[in-house]
Amino acid sequence: LGSAAVLQRVQQSWAMQVLFPWVSASVTPTPTLPEVAALDSAYLSGITEGERDVWRRFVRWGVPVDRAAAWLQRATGGATLGERLAMIGTGHVVLIALAWVLVAYAPRSLRRTVTYAQARVVVLMAKIAYFILVELALFPALCGYCMASSLGPVLQPALWAGGGWPWARIVVYWMVGLGFMIHFARFVLYCRQVLRPGVLWFIRDPNDPEFHPMREILEDRMVPQQYKIGRSAIMYCTIIAACVLVPAHMAARVAPEGMLPITWAGLGDDSLPPHLYAWVAFLLPLAVAWGKPFAVAQAVFNRWWRVAARVARLSEFMLGDRDVMDEGRWAMPAAPWLPSCVARLCAPTDAIRTAFAEFRYLDLARAGPVEWALPTREYRDHLQAAIDRALVGSSVVFVLDGSNLRVPAIDTVPVVAGRRMLVPIDEHGRPVSTRHDYEAADHPDIRASGLIDPALLPAPAPESSYRDQRFKREDHTVVYAPPGLRLRLGMFIGLGWIAIAVVGVAVLMLALAVGPWVCRRVNMDDPTSNVFALGVGMLCVVISCALAVRVAELVAVIANAGGEGNAAALIRGGRRAWTAFWKLSVVCAAFLGAVPLAYSLVIEVYVVVVVRRILESPEVPLGRGLVTAMVRNWMFSLMHVWIAHSVLRFFSDWRISRELERMFTGAPHQWHVWRAVWVFAVPVILASLTIAAVPFALAAAMLWRYDQLTATSFARIVALDDIALLAFASKTFLLLCVTSAAVWRACLLYKRWTRLARDRVYLVGQ
Repeated sequence: LGSAAVLQRVQQSWAMQVLFPWVSASVTPTPTLPEVAALDSAYLSGITEGERDVWRRFVRWGVPVDRAAAWLQRATGGATLGERLAMIGTGHVVLIALAWVLVAYAPRSLRRTVTYAQARVVVLMAKIAYFILVELALFPALCGYCMASSLGPVLQPALWAGGGWPWARIVVYWMVGLGFMIHFARFVLYCRQVLRPGVLWFIRDPNDPEFHPMREILEDRMVPQQYKIGRSAIMYCTIIAACVLVPAHMAARVAPEGMLPITWAGLGDDSLPPHLYAWVAFLLPLAVAWGKPFAVAQAVFNRWWRVAARVARLSEFMLGDRDVMDEGRWAMPAAPWLPSCVARLCAPTDAIRTAFAEFRYLDLARAGPVEWALPTREYRDHLQAAIDRALVGSSVVFVLDGSNLRVPAIDTVPVVAGRRMLVPIDEHGRPVSTRHDYEAADHPDIRASGLIDPALLPAPAPESSYRDQRFKREDHTVVYAPPGLRLRLGMFIGLGWIAIAVVGVAVLMLALAVGPWVCRRVNMDDPTSNVFALGVGMLCVVISCALAVRVAELVAVIANAGGEGNAAALIRGGRRAWTAFWKLSVVCAAFLGAVPLAYSLVIEVYVVVVVRRILESPEVPLGRGLVTAMVRNWMFSLMHVWIAHSVLRFFSDWRISRELERMFTGAPHQWHVWRAVWVFAVPVILASLTIAAVPFALAAAMLWRYDQLTATSFARIVALDDIALLAFASKTFLLLCVTSAAVWRACLLYKRWTRLARDRVYLVGQ
């Protein structure tokens, strides 16, 4: 038998069909359309007329039961990979269903048997696999699909196609959705840093020490978990619709004609070289890391959140900063019909803040039973009187309003179904309604005191094996809530959404306007694609914003400087900046330029040339110029440099890691740059050049041996036009190195073995 026949027989064996269905499916012919039609007619002819009538009704309602039945009938033969996987999945579903029935309805006498224990293990494994599939596959794919649907006016649909692979679109959806979920998690982390602790109680905190997702999956019931999954899906879709869909349509409305949607023609003959895209993909993260636009945006949005909270009178409720100006409204007795915002324009706010700072009484509901604490009503009466005294002679008055609410004080507060998190309280700090007195419901000593009717109390918190869900007073706090709280919360969220949408649309429009202009200036305009122009525009926007921030900081320092001492400090700061600049330039030139460039020669000679020689054929020539090869290999070598740096940082106890940390400790102007270049960069560059030059030397020696060495022939080898002899020299040197290393290692192992054997012989009886 020939090798092809043996391989075909092995692939068609029953063991390969069971263990590796995709291997056997690759050699099984797929049924043609006439064969499929024959299968359908043969299967459908076996049903009765009544069943046909029922099937017609289902088909008329839009349920393709006939196609599903025919497909399942074909799948029993396992003609293709999809059909085999479908049969395997059907078997798993049936097995899990039988195990669930056994676990759910088994009598007590059978619950100590091995069969019951195995069925329970199967059910638990199925639950874990189901939630992992939902969280890591379905959720990201759903978010990616929503992102693709929302970005329709901005991105060309061809960007989501992913080539001709049937599953490429789903993979692209999954990757985009996963990126959205990661960035949304970062945004939630940023919100936790800005907002008051306890505001985001409805989003689980991964840093919660009592958060055990695996135990929840294994111990909680399936139906409540399905409700949580559904609510999470609705939340994600709503967020995408609000934060992506609406801004995308806004951008499409305000964009000039021809700017949107963003198009990409692929890497064809009429497009830009791929290394230009690689350059942008490399420089953009460096610009972001240097310019820190996210830190600048965070500082700007921090101020915006405070302005939005002040406008909505939610400074204490959202940010935790109490401001007496939020606890009332302004009015003009002479013109009561004027809105409060107009009366505030001529209001003496400093007088109100001064009166509040000098006010000595405390709110009993907030501070508890301490000295100078009064019930809320008396406290407000005394505070109102102090404010009226401060506004004597003014044309406006300040009227206190609103109420107190008991809210969560931490984001990890236990969430019990059916319980309110925002509870109105009375002037003594107790819930207004007895059905919201969760402290009395969860603590038997309070419930048995007789002060509260137990029939009016809510149900106690359910018991959990992994978390204490009872009410704890230290997990809650009291804050001020203005009238119309829901409307003001909507106003606060709307102001935040407007800021994010406006900034996002403005940055996108600016990048799409600057990018093509820069490309036309340097004669790199790509008429079939503006993805490259968008990348160039984003790069220019990031660098410009970073420079503007640096200039503003320098101007602020100069404006605040005064006297000889500050002038000298300013001069020293300029010197440090210049020193940091040239040291950073040297580091970038050495470790991001020379080292990857020298290492790229090794990659080209020992990897790319050998692979090209193996794959190249007269029908498919693989041309590769020297400049293009070096640029692409340099981009690939940068990744290796980054990996090496990450490994050295991880293994910090290594000698080379300690030396690297010592040379680059402190600010950039304190780095030992020249020593680092001499210790690290120069040896790597010399070693790379030496190793890369060996195959060229071997090729030249072989040409000289047969009297074929000329300037033209050697130039063709150096320019990578004639790679046959160079590939042979590279493989020869690699084989020689591997053989030498193997022999050296074998000799070393032999020496260690003989030493160990000698020690065991001579030290017997010591």
